[in-house]
Amino acid sequence: MKKAVVILPVIIISLVLTFAGYKLRHKKTVNHSQNREYKISAAKLFKEFQLVEMTANAKYLNQVIEVSGNVKEVLQNGDGAISVKLDAGNPQFTVNCKLSKSEKELVKQIQTDQEIVVSGICKGMSMDVILVDCKLKKESLFQF
Repeated sequence: MKKAVVILPVIIISLVLTFAGYKLRHKKTVNHSQNREYKISAAKLFKEFQLVEMTANAKYLNQVIEVSGNVKEVLQNGDGAISVKLDAGNPQFTVNCKLSKSEKELVKQIQTDQEIVVSGICKGMSMDVILVDCKLKKESLFQF
């Protein structure tokens, strides 16, 4: 009986936290033009999340962020979705920018180690910092 008294509240709290996390992650997409836009480097953004994730979430979650950084990798999955991974100043982690489908042609111009600027909606940290619905700043693709 004592085990049930201890285990039941733990299960209930776990379910509530799981539901709250799910709701935060799957919140409606934010319109780029309706939100205040933060400008930050990929390394600084990652460091803020690494130091105090709750504070970084309060500041950046579901906000439009303009992130600059060097390209580590460009990936395309089976359904055609494209992600650009920016160097986060840590060899194991990146800022993962999931691009809008409208950016497909511009991706061909991106090269590894090239510094680019991406604007996207921050969805928090899951190993990497995740940005979705990202748009490339065209000016950053043509720097010499």
